[in-house]
Amino acid sequence: IELGLTDIDYYSDNLMVVNQMNGMLKVHNPEFVDIHDRIVKLLFNFRRIHFHHVHREYNRVAEA
Repeated sequence: IELGLTDIDYYSDNLMVVNQMNGMLKVHNPEFVDIHDRIVKLLFNFRRIHFHHVHREYNRVAEA
């Protein structure tokens, strides 16, 4: 937000998190419900945001 970004592409090798952020799965862990809700509210500050799943074997950053 502070950087003036309007479009976000978020890549993660955690399929559950990607599916939760895309609204395909509900967050059941009480420790993460509040965090998820705060993130969802922040999403309204952007024009476009996409959450993408990257298979672990293709995620070079995670392997570094």
